[in-house]
Amino acid sequence: MSPSVRPSVIGCLGIAVLALSGCANPRAEQAALAQNALIGISEDTLLSCAGVPDRSRSAGGRDFFTYEVDRIDSYAYPYPGFAGAGFYRRGYWGGWGWDRPLATEIRSTYCEATFILENGRVTQINYNTPTGSLGGSLSQCYDIVQNCMGYAQSTPAP
Repeated sequence: MSPSVRPSVIGCLGIAVLALSGCANPRAEQAALAQNALIGISEDTLLSCAGVPDRSRSAGGRDFFTYEVDRIDSYAYPYPGFAGAGFYRRGYWGGWGWDRPLATEIRSTYCEATFILENGRVTQINYNTPTGSLGGSLSQCYDIVQNCMGYAQSTPAP
């Protein structure tokens, strides 16, 4: 490889890295971080920051608190369409414009977070998200754990 090619290759790689870093989802990253950060918080703290669970069960000396979040978002946006063209008595008219109706996209995101507690302390957090949409749904999991992240940083582990 000649020296003149190397800078362009390095430049292309740098642009690719920057482009991919823009794809990061901070809410999904925080939800993943919470799976370790919230280990050791007490049951009382969990109930204070996450609220009453949607479901709970005890088995084998462990408590299972399950929280669910389901959100449907719709996005509407115009898209360009051909406004039409034709001739009239004195000349030509026509062109492009925003004359089409709005396009609508509907997205559903879902997360189920199960906190496993032993001896009144969180020992594990499991997320259940739909297959194929992990990034979007994992960011939805952040809605469940976000209030608890402040407690995790201020509470020492036992």
